[in-house]
Amino acid sequence: MPLTLLIQGASIAGPALAYWLARDGHDVTVVERAPAIRTGGYKIDVRGPACDVLRGMGLYDAAHGQHVGMRRATFVDAAGRPLASLDADTFGMREPGDIELMRGDLARILYEATRDRARYVFSDSVAAIDQIGREVDVRFHGGTRRRFDAVIGADGLHSGLRALVFGAEQAFLRHLGMYVAIGSVPNELALEHEEVAYLAPHRLVNVYSADRGGDAKALFLFRASGLDVRHDDTGAQRRLLRQAMLADLGAAQRWRIPELLARMDEAPDFYFDSISQVVMPQWAHGRVGLIGDAAYCASPASGQGVSLALVGARILAQELGRADAPEAFRACHARMHGFVLRNQQLAEEFRSLLPTSPRGAWAQRLALRLMRFAPVRSLAFGPQQRRYRQAISGIDLLGAPSPARPVSGDA
Repeated sequence: MPLTLLIQGASIAGPALAYWLARDGHDVTVVERAPAIRTGGYKIDVRGPACDVLRGMGLYDAAHGQHVGMRRATFVDAAGRPLASLDADTFGMREPGDIELMRGDLARILYEATRDRARYVFSDSVAAIDQIGREVDVRFHGGTRRRFDAVIGADGLHSGLRALVFGAEQAFLRHLGMYVAIGSVPNELALEHEEVAYLAPHRLVNVYSADRGGDAKALFLFRASGLDVRHDDTGAQRRLLRQAMLADLGAAQRWRIPELLARMDEAPDFYFDSISQVVMPQWAHGRVGLIGDAAYCASPASGQGVSLALVGARILAQELGRADAPEAFRACHARMHGFVLRNQQLAEEFRSLLPTSPRGAWAQRLALRLMRFAPVRSLAFGPQQRRYRQAISGIDLLGAPSPARPVSGDA
């Protein structure tokens, strides 16, 4: 029987879920707080089973056509001298068939594949929600009111729907002790399908570009405990970024950090946030469920956020086709939970990349210099690549139909 469903969030997980639900004959509405689909963004990876999801949607070729085609990743010292140059796919833990593309390009592809299948409502979001029997009564900030058979939050790390139904985000966010900032900067390093990285104690700078004639992206990563800064206060965020990236670094240790920070002050797409994960005992309450970063964010440090969103959308759609919403949400949790945990653990390995002292930075520079030797590269990346592949491939996309098993903590 067709369902009337609401999805909040139109980035990756939301449109992907809308595709499968609409294909199955359901009446799907996607509400998005932003005035339009967000384009631009940073480069992301689609790996393993997530590529199979795109193939099932008929979108793999379109996504692969937007592959950024990175060829090389080079680590440099403070003077800009190369320490190690690695094949970009080795550096990114990618295998043949995986795709690296800009987040905005994937969001656009998913939107274009679903805009005629689902109803999109922009510049609006859920203001209040009330579960009444087998329906969910929703009031929107725009003033309208509707009832749905189920509501799914796909609205990211700082999910508004999660806050309405489950409570304040502080109860579910696990801060990994790092912050990230990303923005567009002039391509003054003349990079073309390559990236350059500089490591210093407690911080990392990465600059990349897929087009010598276009802008580059600058990514800053630094260690810090919980910072008191609002998500919408970009002025304070820029000040904190500058302070964190330059603190305790002498002029001879700064590489191009000051110049890049100055360019970031002008970046129209400046993004700043904590490196955090979402950890919840349950991803649903009654007929309201969560998906993607809203439910199980693995953080950018895992490299698996988009893949988890695509896989989660496929599995939740399958389960909604087999059972009523509460049972479907439980079944999705049962199938996805172990997969999510393994992928969240990948972020812990990434955290060790940032040296914690000058001595640690020196040892890391030495290790990078040794990377020019193939046996050392194999020793350094081989075990990590195997752990990565085990984590990202450990999911059954078919999921034979079976009665949903209650999961501890689910309701």
